[in-house]
Amino acid sequence: MFEEFHTIWSGEETYSLARLCYYQDDEYLIGLVIGLRFNSKAKLDKHLNLEYSSSAIILCLTSKCTLIFSPSLHQIVLLFMDTTLSVLEMQQLYNRSKPVIWVVRIKHMVEEELVETFGTAFSVSRDGLLLTTAHFFPKTLYGLDVRRLDEPNFQSANVVYEKPKWDVLLLQVIDMNDCQYVGLNNSDSLSVGQTLLHIGHPNNFVGSFLTGKIAFECKGNIEIPTTNLTCKSYTPTALETTPEYRIMGDIWNRHVFVDPRSFTYEKNLHPFVPVIQMYGFICGEGCSGGPVFNFRGEVVGMVAMSANGYEIAIHVAILRETVRLFKEQHSDDEDGKRKAIPDPKFQAGDSKKFKDRKGKGKGKGRLA
Repeated sequence: MFEEFHTIWSGEETYSLARLCYYQDDEYLIGLVIGLRFNSKAKLDKHLNLEYSSSAIILCLTSKCTLIFSPSLHQIVLLFMDTTLSVLEMQQLYNRSKPVIWVVRIKHMVEEELVETFGTAFSVSRDGLLLTTAHFFPKTLYGLDVRRLDEPNFQSANVVYEKPKWDVLLLQVIDMNDCQYVGLNNSDSLSVGQTLLHIGHPNNFVGSFLTGKIAFECKGNIEIPTTNLTCKSYTPTALETTPEYRIMGDIWNRHVFVDPRSFTYEKNLHPFVPVIQMYGFICGEGCSGGPVFNFRGEVVGMVAMSANGYEIAIHVAILRETVRLFKEQHSDDEDGKRKAIPDPKFQAGDSKKFKDRKGKGKGKGRLA
């Protein structure tokens, strides 16, 4: 008889031990699973200590698994960590994430009429700094306000920082000092098949919770683009040399821009912006600017667009650098509270001149 022990970790600090016993007869290998569940790591460790003597030998130890040989039991034990969440744990993660998700409402001109368009943002600081996509915002705004996903009232906000070549923009909620916010993942690495989560407002289905997977790995070593290159003149090289991570130039490049009058915004994106290629999500207009989470609730990217059946997110390395640059350039007032200074590129207009019609705003090209 051969046995394996699997320790499965979940986001709610619940641990389980599954004993897989294999019996070999003349023709068949028969498997039997016996499950035990513990509500603390200490209780799990106590159970394992009862099973294995102190003479157990650790053969291999990594962040993912531990391989142990127990002389007393004459068997090899595999302890490994998995991040699969149950339906209940998904619901709990969604409930924890809702306070950091924001609905963005802008008013702008479309064919000489004032329309409302809705997008997504998420908070990254206690004083109401919100990350979202830049392509969602026209150059002239006639109204901008935001509300938290779990609250009914809209609040005033300003555009305070923009990196259009990276498709990233920062909003500042006015008079906010107790905002819940989410952490940006410090690791740049992502694995093929890794499950990711997204909360956004596809086609005004506000607060939709979506799951998907990574289609192309990111090995880390992200380089932040600093040159003035644009996708308009970029020639992709991925077919000649497989890259360590996807970039914007794999999606938007000179081979795509056949019609010189189309894709005005996309042509000016930087081709070396790192992105995440995902599948399984069904993102639509309104998802732009929404966070992409891992199972620990950390942001690993931000939804930006769809391309050839895939969803594309801006990599978290760009998000971290955007926040860092903003804080580096920003000055505080006498009380130490961040000032909400509007970006001068975004001008205020007079909405009284126009008739308000909802639902006519559309994204650019394949941008979400």
